[in-house]
Amino acid sequence: MSNLKLWLFAALAGIGPVLAAAEQDRYELRFQKSVAPAGGAGEVGRLRFDSELYDAVGDLKAELRFYDAGEREVPFRVRKAVTEPERRNTFDEVPSRIIALDQQGNTGIFTVENPSGAAIGMLRVDTADRDFDKTLTVEAGDDGKNWRRVAGPQPFYDYSSRGPLRNVRIGFPAVKARYFRVLIGSYVENEPLPSSRVITGSGEPRTERIWMERRLKVDAVALLKPVAGTVHAGREKLFAYALEPQGERREENGWTVLTFRSLREPLAELEIRSSTPDYVREAVVFGSTDGRKFVRLAAAPLFRLRFDPAQPDSAPVKLAETRYPFYRVEIRNDDNRPLEDITVQARGPGYFAEFLTRDRPAELRYGGDVPVPKYDLPAVLDRMQNPAVQEWKAGPGKANPEFRAGRINLYRWLPGAALVILGTVLCWALWRGIKTIEQP
Repeated sequence: MSNLKLWLFAALAGIGPVLAAAEQDRYELRFQKSVAPAGGAGEVGRLRFDSELYDAVGDLKAELRFYDAGEREVPFRVRKAVTEPERRNTFDEVPSRIIALDQQGNTGIFTVENPSGAAIGMLRVDTADRDFDKTLTVEAGDDGKNWRRVAGPQPFYDYSSRGPLRNVRIGFPAVKARYFRVLIGSYVENEPLPSSRVITGSGEPRTERIWMERRLKVDAVALLKPVAGTVHAGREKLFAYALEPQGERREENGWTVLTFRSLREPLAELEIRSSTPDYVREAVVFGSTDGRKFVRLAAAPLFRLRFDPAQPDSAPVKLAETRYPFYRVEIRNDDNRPLEDITVQARGPGYFAEFLTRDRPAELRYGGDVPVPKYDLPAVLDRMQNPAVQEWKAGPGKANPEFRAGRINLYRWLPGAALVILGTVLCWALWRGIKTIEQP
């Protein structure tokens, strides 16, 4: 065998086992947990990640490895938890038309015909007007003269200038009738309204009421029938995560400021609540990696309408899924009194690892500078038809005794080193060949 072949063979033979050893490297992960079945049986094991793991891991799909009792690597895949598909009713609009309009005092009365005879379970009033407070009542009848109440009176309002506060629908148990009568009236005096403003000055505080007697321009009244059996795909399943308050709440220039520490759980929304009866505010959420420099993540209106039990409080502030260790919530008060008894509930998706139970992992190692593993298992699991799932649990985390701090990461430098060595050998071989040709 020539010297060149010997050099190439030695280089490849020496690098190959080292690269194989790099693929089995167990020493780059800082922590470990024991894992075991939580009961039952199944072909696929599922281990949900906990806050301890989230706090230690940056890339959820890279920085963890499973090993069996013989210290062999166990293939796995990481997935996000979702809810099961659900079946619920929706509503379809049916042909209808307004056949009569009347006015009695401050109440507008619309008579709507239902030519289809379909059972109606919801009614919608279409109007281009904004910022109003009214009531809505629905009555049904078969002859256009005798009426029976099927819904209301309920709050009917729009505060869209200050947030997504709009209620122009009313639902009720489905009823068949030829005609429906819709009564739109002003609110009864002395009812608390979020559109009311408390005015303070040198004298006693007084309440200013707005948009009470203004008449609406109704464009149409839509009748809707329930449609049963609509299947909605499973949605992202959210879990509650605790946020630890950092210091006392602060009041700064018309803003309430609250700061929290998290364990880097994946967060998708923050639910902010207050015991204050009726309010409409704005909340802004920030995130930070060090607790000092914060970046804006999202903003949304906050509101609570005590006068309308059917209207839920404001929806949670939605975030693009994030895993910051620090969060800050700022609530804009303007000239209003700060909200009382503020609570913040964090929720986000849960992640879990899946593996075949026949491999029986015994240990999870996590938290380190390692690449995303490449297994055949994801394709295998995707081809399994409704496999039985066995839930697994993990013990408390502890330091990996085999972790070598400061160890050179073979995953990073060995492939490049192999190319450098092979390139050097090739250049040397070419140079020797040129020298041989140049000799007389």
